[in-house]
Amino acid sequence: MKKFLLGTSALLVAGFIAGTANAAPVKLNVGGYANWYTGFVDGNKNFDNGNGYNHMPVVSDIELAFSGETALANGLKFGAVVELDTDSDKAEEDQSFVYVESAFGKAVIGKMDSISVQMHTGAKDVGMLGLQDSDVGLFINSYDGLSTDIRNGLHKQKGISYISPKAYGFTFAATYTDLVGSGGKGAYVSGIDATNPSAPTLEMGDYVDNRGDAAYAAVVAYDGKFGAFGVAADAGYARIDNGTARDTEDKAGSDAMNIGAAVSYEGFTFGAAFKYEKEDTKAGLLAEKGKTFDVGVAYEQGPYGVSLSYIYGKDKNEGNTRGNETTTDLLLLSGSYEITAGVDTFASFGYTTSEAKKVSGVKTEEKAYVVATGLGLTF
Repeated sequence: MKKFLLGTSALLVAGFIAGTANAAPVKLNVGGYANWYTGFVDGNKNFDNGNGYNHMPVVSDIELAFSGETALANGLKFGAVVELDTDSDKAEEDQSFVYVESAFGKAVIGKMDSISVQMHTGAKDVGMLGLQDSDVGLFINSYDGLSTDIRNGLHKQKGISYISPKAYGFTFAATYTDLVGSGGKGAYVSGIDATNPSAPTLEMGDYVDNRGDAAYAAVVAYDGKFGAFGVAADAGYARIDNGTARDTEDKAGSDAMNIGAAVSYEGFTFGAAFKYEKEDTKAGLLAEKGKTFDVGVAYEQGPYGVSLSYIYGKDKNEGNTRGNETTTDLLLLSGSYEITAGVDTFASFGYTTSEAKKVSGVKTEEKAYVVATGLGLTF
C-alpha cells in the first residue's frame, strides 16, 4: 500500500511541473471551536470504584485551527492545516499536515484524523457530547469512549493518505502509517509491556516496542440521493502490524473492519454501524476479540434538533483467557438549539453501564448517568 500511495502522490504532481504557474501568496485562515459544559453526574455504589466523584463538573472541548491554501492557474492546489487542542493548562498538537489536490484526488502527508473517522457514517447525536468517542467520558472517568469508526493505531498518527475524487457518489481513501516514526511507540494489541513490566495491562491498539511497526487502512464511502431520500454509507478495513512482536505474548498485530449507513428524509436521519476487531496471537493462546455497534434516530428542523442514540461494545478473551470479558454501553438523548450562526446550546442525558466478568467468577457492574448542558461557539 505504501508504494501505491507514493505512486498516487507522484501522479497528482506529474504533468504540472512543466507548466509552472504563478499563484497568490498563501493566506492564513484561523478557525476552531470552544465548547464548555456543565452538568450533574451520579451512579451506583460501584460508580468511580467507590472513590467519590465531582458531581457538578465543568469541562471543556476547545480547538484552534490554522489553515492556508493556494491554487495555481492550472488547478493544482497546495495547502496546510494545523490544529491545536487547548485547555486551561496547555495547548497540544491535534493535527498537522500538508496536502496536494488536483482532479486526480488529494494526497496528504502528516498527522491527521484517520480516514475512517473522517468518512464514517452511523448513529447521530445532535448535541455537543457526540456518540463516537463521546465527551461523556469528560464527565464519567470510567467510561471508555466507544466508537464504530476505526481509530486504534491510526488516529492522528503521522502517515501518508490518498482520497479519491467523488465519482457517482463514491469516494475511496487509503492510508499508510509508519509507526516507527509516528511519534508513538508502535502498534500493539494486548498484554504486558515487556520493556516495562510494572506498566499496566495494555488494551487493543495500544503501543509498545515500535521496530518494524506499520498500519494500513482503506475506506470506501458513498453519499448520494434517491429522490427525497439521502443515503450515506461506508465500509472500512485496517491492519496494524507489530513488526517485531517482542512482547511477552508474541502478538503480531490486529485487524479491524467496519460498516455504517444512514438514511435521511424530511429532517429525519436513521443511522447504524458495526465494527469488529481481532488480534493476532501465537498458537495455544485465545485471540482477543471486540465488537461494537451503534444505532440511532435524529430529527432536525430549522435551529432545533433532537436525537436518541445507543452504542454498545464487548471485548472477549481479555488477557487471552476464555471467560474474561467486558461490556460497555451508552444511551444518549440530546436536544440542540442554534442561537445564531456559529453559536449553539444543547442539553443531553447520558446513561452508561460497564460490566466486567472474570473467569474466576468475579463480576463487577458500574452504572452512571450524566445530565449535561453547555454553550458552543464555532468560528
